Amino acid sequence: MAQRQGKYPPPPGVTVDIPGLEVAGIVIRCGEGVTQWKEGDRVCALLAGGGYAEKVAVAEGQCLPVPEGYSFAEAASLPEAIIRCGLMSFREHVFRQGKPF
Repeated sequence: MAQRQGKYPPPPGVTVDIPGLEVAGIVIRCGEGVTQWKEGDRVCALLAGGGYAEKVAVAEGQCLPVPEGYSFAEAASLPEAIIRCGLMSFREHVFRQGKPF
């Protein structure tokens, strides 16, 4: 919502015309050298922008598999949550050791 309201601009080089950060869907084509995914795989990803588009291009390493039984709407929320939890766990670990972050 913040991006749609103009309060969270995308990074340079990313379209401002199509907002959206979280996506999930089915791989319809893979680029050269892609080995982790194939056509028909259900994936989710966190993008810099453009997630509301009908189709998006995503780097192989940005994708996660959609867990069994998850809808695309549920799966689209996973990358942000996983990244946030990992970052907070890392920060907590560093903080407890008294090291600057």
